[in-house]
Amino acid sequence: MKNYIEQLKDKLDLLGFNEPEDYGAFFQSIADILLNHVLIAKNERLYEITEIEFYLFSPTHPDVIAYPRIFENGGQWFFHQSGVDLSFKSDDIVFGGILIRGICEHKAGAQPIIGPLKCVYTLWDHFDAFNPTPDSYPHIVECDDSFGKNITKLPRWITVPNGKTREDKIEEWIKRLPEIDRVNLKTSTADMAKAVFDNEYRFKAV
Repeated sequence: MKNYIEQLKDKLDLLGFNEPEDYGAFFQSIADILLNHVLIAKNERLYEITEIEFYLFSPTHPDVIAYPRIFENGGQWFFHQSGVDLSFKSDDIVFGGILIRGICEHKAGAQPIIGPLKCVYTLWDHFDAFNPTPDSYPHIVECDDSFGKNITKLPRWITVPNGKTREDKIEEWIKRLPEIDRVNLKTSTADMAKAVFDNEYRFKAV
């Protein structure tokens, strides 16, 4: 059996991915690896991942809130205005990633770091401009033992400004899609809004 890092890489590369009917189950399998079996290493510190959100656009899963990106391989850190994703293999047709929403240093008494941007500020706080070392860059490592955390599923944390509707936000997000995806959208705005806002794609360790 492959170790958890290899399993994670395969899933991020969408190996064997054939438009599953149950995206929630696919995401759950990845969430278990990220929250229970791996850590983020930076220098001498290790961080547990405590909360994540999944975003993945495909022809049968028009998750229009996902930021477009192109990566030949999965497992790339992708920065955007909301934080940082661990990306899936992505092109113009299928793209997305996993937003890091919460981390906690792997030591007794550590305080949780909650919020996507706070996670970015913690993991990418500083780097040597002249003599960088590989260990200074955040990277994923397998932990020695499973944490055995219970994981709860929730709708994603998506806000709608006052004066706008969920459908208004869907229309905004559609505009940033690659043209090929905009042309081929066959789902109504109302149905997309229900999926984007109501699907339980946020996973949190409890």
